[in-house]
Amino acid sequence: MGFKLNREALHRKVLDKGYYSSYEASIYPGVNLKYYYNPSKQQCGVCNCEDICDGRGKNGCCKKITIAAFNSGQVIITGASDIQQLNTSHKFITEFVKIH
Repeated sequence: MGFKLNREALHRKVLDKGYYSSYEASIYPGVNLKYYYNPSKQQCGVCNCEDICDGRGKNGCCKKITIAAFNSGQVIITGASDIQQLNTSHKFITEFVKIH
């Protein structure tokens, strides 16, 4: 990101906007966000599937991508299956932090 993050504020803002986030500094030093990617739906980061999906990205369901954001401003993105998923989730967290 290029700057330090206020993890508690980021966690609260992510929750306020309706995304999944967990943050417990005594357990893990990063804010753990889940970004749900589905190429057949509008990309908003939230699962909009009619049925509950398992996050594996199969049969038209969402692919769950984990974004861990740290105080240092470093971000780890895991779970993406291809470059499009990686780029979309990276763009999401970068723009979210800049806006909020």
